[in-house]
Amino acid sequence: MAILQYLGNGTPAANASLNLLQPDDEYDYFVAVLCTNKGLGEARITVWSKSLEDTEAQTIYAAYEMVLSGKSTWETKKWALDGDHGLYVKSDNGNVAFSVTGVLSEKVVT
Repeated sequence: MAILQYLGNGTPAANASLNLLQPDDEYDYFVAVLCTNKGLGEARITVWSKSLEDTEAQTIYAAYEMVLSGKSTWETKKWALDGDHGLYVKSDNGNVAFSVTGVLSEKVVT
């Protein structure tokens, strides 16, 4: 039975990428990211996933430089994330906290 789990969080420095979820060969994920702007000013946020071998064209964006108003939160839609993909976040200031929740599902190996 799948159970919703807290998978990680972080507050990256301004314009720095943060890997919230490492690739894992044993699991696939169904995830959502909650973005909280703790500052008064706007922030531009980016949330994406990609495998180590992916090119920029193969990157999956949940948000790309989306404006998040001060003192507000936003949650991505839930999406399936293959286990070989990492989950990354970035903000143009250091006031945005990100947390990821989701369901881990074991890969079926035949």
